[in-house]
Amino acid sequence: MKSLKALYKVGRGPSSSHTMGPERACRLFLGEYPHAASFHVILYGSLADTGRGHRTDTACMEAFAPIPCTVEFHHDPNMKLPHENTMDLLACAADGTEIGRMRVMSVGGGAMSVEGRADLAEPEIYAEDSFGVIAEYCKNRNIRLSDYVFEREGEEIRPFLLHIWQVMNDSIHDGLTRRGILPGGLEV
Repeated sequence: MKSLKALYKVGRGPSSSHTMGPERACRLFLGEYPHAASFHVILYGSLADTGRGHRTDTACMEAFAPIPCTVEFHHDPNMKLPHENTMDLLACAADGTEIGRMRVMSVGGGAMSVEGRADLAEPEIYAEDSFGVIAEYCKNRNIRLSDYVFEREGEEIRPFLLHIWQVMNDSIHDGLTRRGILPGGLEV
């Protein structure tokens, strides 16, 4: 199992696979092409179908800012994609020549998979792969679940989890006290 840091993430909504994953991909790509004159993003599948409403375009443009970025919504229901949330990132020189390209799949929860880049996979932190096995492990060692987490993740997970808890509480408070229409055009 991956780290709890891979499970709990703070970012923009309304859909982590449509905002957090693409934003993370754009930041990674920017780091690889920091001297590009401009960037171009092509969204496919679900990202193209709901990209404006879920603000995928905004997340991408803000990730590349202040470098100019254009976002293209490619709609082709017959196109075979490796994942329904596929995107191509292109880095361009000042004359418009492509100097780099990366295909990314936003696989959910802000996680991403980059075509041809197994080096970006999140490491496995937990050897146990089910709660039943984890519970048995804790019972055999007479430890609490939280002790198990600190054993696997280290003490540095503590401030991370406290931050996540605070963000969750703030989000609940905001949801209970704010009025108005959510962005995205659904008039909710």
